Amino acid sequence: MIIGIYIMLIFTIGFIRKVDLYQSFTAGIKKGLKDVYGLISPLIALHILVKLILTSGILEFITSYISDVNPLIVLECILKPFSYSGSLVVLTNIIKEQMNSHHILLGSMILFSTDTTFFVVGTYLNGVKNINYSKLIKLCLLVNVFGILFSVIFSKLVGVFI
Repeated sequence: MIIGIYIMLIFTIGFIRKVDLYQSFTAGIKKGLKDVYGLISPLIALHILVKLILTSGILEFITSYISDVNPLIVLECILKPFSYSGSLVVLTNIIKEQMNSHHILLGSMILFSTDTTFFVVGTYLNGVKNINYSKLIKLCLLVNVFGILFSVIFSKLVGVFI
């Protein structure tokens, strides 16, 4: 009912202002499809990159050299710049499998103190022209590293009291 009223309001205002509604509608569709085209390629690249990380064996390689670090925490640190939902799944697995409050605290802090860098750059800044993406990505990844380091330090400090 509300949508119908809204559509009728658009038609009425367009008729009063003598706007060619069909031309405006098709121009909007063209612009929307251009935006979708600009968004879909970074999303496909991110999806492929996450699949490559998961299937390449890099996690096993990294965790084989760091014996006292939970592999799921390493996976979360690697996935977080690419995918929030992937990191959330990893945190869910940490909660289910690890019953260690330190790992749960650390995983939660990493999830919520860092950002999905490549998703933000690929989607939110898609329409911005004349921007140096390489410097922006380096800065965002540096902020993620600081977020992870802060999470490790803080969870160690708080872990003393847990």
